[in-house]
Order: sequence, then structure tokens, then C-alpha cells
Amino acid sequence: MDHAYIIAAVGCVASCYAMLNLWRNRRSPGAFTCMAMFGCAAVYVVSALRAQPTELSLQLSFLAGGLISPLLFIAVKDYTNAHVPFWQYLKPLSLYVPLTVALMALFKDDSQIFQTLANEADMALRIDKIRAARQGALAPTTGLVYAFTLLAVGTAVWRLFTAPHQKKEMLAIIAVPLIVIAADMSYYFQGFLLFGAMPTPFAMTFGLTLMALTLYRSRIFDLRPIARSTLIDNVQDGMLVVDEQQRLVDYNHAALVLLEAPEGPLIGRAAGEIVAPEITELLQTDAPIREEIAIDGEVERQWLEVDVTPLIINDSACGHLLIARDITARRVAQEALQASQKALEAANQQLIEQSVTDPLTGLRNRRFLFERLQQEVNRHRRSGNVLSLLVVDIDHFKQVNDTHGHPAGDRTLQRVANAIQGVIRENDVAARIGGEEFAIIAVDTNPASSEVLAQRVCEAISAADGDDVTEQGIQLTASIGVAYYQRGNADADRLFSEADLRLYEAKNQGRNRVVCGPVPDPERDPEPDQSVAS
Repeated sequence: MDHAYIIAAVGCVASCYAMLNLWRNRRSPGAFTCMAMFGCAAVYVVSALRAQPTELSLQLSFLAGGLISPLLFIAVKDYTNAHVPFWQYLKPLSLYVPLTVALMALFKDDSQIFQTLANEADMALRIDKIRAARQGALAPTTGLVYAFTLLAVGTAVWRLFTAPHQKKEMLAIIAVPLIVIAADMSYYFQGFLLFGAMPTPFAMTFGLTLMALTLYRSRIFDLRPIARSTLIDNVQDGMLVVDEQQRLVDYNHAALVLLEAPEGPLIGRAAGEIVAPEITELLQTDAPIREEIAIDGEVERQWLEVDVTPLIINDSACGHLLIARDITARRVAQEALQASQKALEAANQQLIEQSVTDPLTGLRNRRFLFERLQQEVNRHRRSGNVLSLLVVDIDHFKQVNDTHGHPAGDRTLQRVANAIQGVIRENDVAARIGGEEFAIIAVDTNPASSEVLAQRVCEAISAADGDDVTEQGIQLTASIGVAYYQRGNADADRLFSEADLRLYEAKNQGRNRVVCGPVPDPERDPEPDQSVAS
């Protein structure tokens, strides 16, 4: 039996190595249960291969062997994260039921079988008695072992097809139980022996060694803690998990820095003590949300983009996952961009204003006048209302420039512009169209009102004399030509030509007067152009 001790030693070494490896990663899903499985397997191998077993060693071998397959199933299920309905209730039952059945077999009345087996000196007779016991009093435990082994294999097969990248690991998990089952069934049904002993412990030793090598090569349980550290603890987004009472359950390092959590133990503390009230309000949601929140700090404002996701287990809300990322730099850049856009829009608007504004008087310029006049012609053509255009020219303005110089003339033009602006209505448009010539668009104004407006402009200009003008005895006056547009098909140029013609008539008649064009006759003028009106 020297070879049996060697094999038992190999199994123990493999189990110890695997258990040490698993202990370092005991927080990984399935690692702790797998470690317990290796421990039970080592106990079973050592007890089963003893040449002169005692009653206690046989009982330990039976009890450990009955727990190996349930522990393997739980480990495989937890590691693969396979969905099992009501698992929170079935998991403890997966251990309690086999353990209870095994203990009942140990302590019931016919449990003297272990003492009988221990007292049997002949190895062949002892093996036959063990086989008979497993077919009799110990049959329930044997059946549970096979059932849980098949469940573990089935779970690994499912994972093999759903996660091909774990093919080697899953094949090892599938192969080891099947090898042990094959060896055990050959003994159980055919009485097959290996080295004069049951083949099951030898197959178990081989399986332990194979699984230990798989753990060493694939490091399947090392990846989970590394993933927890690398993907969660080192991520820049702060992560918090709170339960339904808004108590902190878990967090990563970024959350401490990002949310400026207070010092001291955090697990179990209320979320309101750790995060800002603006974030705590988001925990009231029943649906995933994303919000941008501003938190005023002692030095500057911090902007956070916060994702809050309800955590649902078995159709019941159990808390929230909160992920917060610092977007202060992005918001500062956005605000700077918006400020630049506003400044650019203001600059563009200023350029537009400058392009249509006379720089000396502040009135609109000739370009703006004709564009606006055409717009008003089109509008009045559709409405049928009367549109009036007044062209104003300062009488003898050349004498002001010749006598007092161009600076005095400029000041005089500014006073005239202010006088015109003070007379016209808010909807009317006044423009300087060149030199001492001005124009006024009087919208929706009948002929009588337009003539009154022209007279008021003349009076306002006469009252706008400056000291540098009156000292030389020059009286400022203005000649005004008025043209009307109503219906018809005239355009802005024709309307302006009509008003300019009336201006020259006013100058020829002695200046300082208003001359109006023909009053539009609705009976004579055609109806509005229907195609334009539409």
C-alpha cells in the first residue's frame, strides 16, 4: 500500500496548494466554497486510503465524501453566476440536506456498520462490505452525491456554451467529476479495484491535482478580486451602493475623493451624511435617471453628472447604485464656449448695426433705407394700406460748411437727426441717405397725416439751430418731398424717385416747404396682386 500513501500525499499537497490559493481570493464568488470542497476531498482521500482505518476515519471519509459534490455544485453556481430560482433559499438547503442525511446514516441504529468495517482486517472483505453498505443503509447519501455532481457538471456545461472564453476552466470542472463518477460506478456496480483498493480515492486524487493545476494556470479566482480592484476601485467615477433605508453598503475609492466624504467608517452611515442634499434627493427615484448637479464648495463650484439606478432583486427594490463623475472642466469649457458664442453674436450684431447705421448721426443709412422700403412696399401691397416716403433736404447747408467748417456742419447734421428722431413714430424709419439729405418711411399713414408729419419735421429742423449757425444769421430750413404708395405695382426705387421729384419741386418753389405727390385713389389703383398676397 505504499503507492496508496504516495497518492494520498499527492492529493493532500494539491489540495493544500489550492486551498492556499483560494484563501487569498476568498472574497471572490465561489472561492470559499471551492476551498471547503478541496478540504473535504483531502479528508476523504486520506481516510479512504488508510490500510488500517478506524471507525472514526471511516465516518470522516463518509461524511466528507457526502459533502464534496454539494460544495462543488455551490462553487460552480456562484462562480458562473448561473440563474437558479429562489437560490437564497436553495443554497443553504444544498448543504443542510446532504449533511443531515449523512449524519442520520452515522447515528442511526444500524450505523454499527462503520465499526464492523473498521474491525475487518481483510482488505477484500472490507471493500465488499463497503459496497454492500452503499447499496443499503448508505444509499441515500450515495444518491445525493451523484445528483449534486450531475448538477455541477450541468452548470459547467451551460457556462461552457455561454462563455467560450472560459472553455479550459469549464472543461476541467466537467472532466474531474465525470472521472470520479466513472471510477466510483465501476467499483459500485462492477466491483472494479485499483491497486487492490477502491478506485474512487485515486480518481479523486487525480481530480484534485487537475483542478489545482487549472487554478494555477488559469487563475480563475484571481481575476475577480483583480477586476474589483482595477475596474471599480481604480475607476475615476465615484460609485456608491445604498440600501432601501439609504444606508451606505459599498463604495469605491473615487467616491471618497469625488464626493468629499467625511473621515471615519462609512459603511452603514446614512447617505445624507456623506453626499450633498442635491444628490440625496435623487435616491427617491424608482427609475434610472441622470442629472447634472452643481455643488458650491468653499473655493469653487463643482459640477457632477450623477447616474442613479434602482437595484432590483427578485422583483423587489433593495437600494440604489449611484455613480458620480466630475464634469466641472466640461461645464467650465461649455460656459466659456457659450460666453464666446454670445460675444461673437454681439460682435456680429454690432457689425450688422454698423453696416446699416450712419456713423455721424446714428440714423439708418441709405442701404438700410432701400432694403426696408422694399419690405414695406411688399407688405403694404398685401395689406392695401397707404405707405408714405418723405425725402428731406437741408436748405443752403453748404453755407454752414463754408462759413463754419465741416466740424460745425457735422454738429448741425447731428442736431437735425435728433430733431427728426424726436418727431417720427416708433414704427417709422429715419435715415441719412447722403450729405444733408434725409428720408423717412411713414408706415400705414394716410396722406393727411403724412403731410402733417412733414410739416412737423420742418418746424423741428428750424428749431434745431446751433449757436455756430445763428451767430452768422443763417436760419436752418428744410425742403421735403412726399410720395405715397397704395396698391399698384411700384417698387422702392420708383417710390423714392417720386418723393425726390417732389423735393425738387419744393426747392424750385422757394424752399422751406412741403410738396406732396398725387394722393392715391382706391378706385383708380388696381387691386393688390393676389399672387404676392398669397
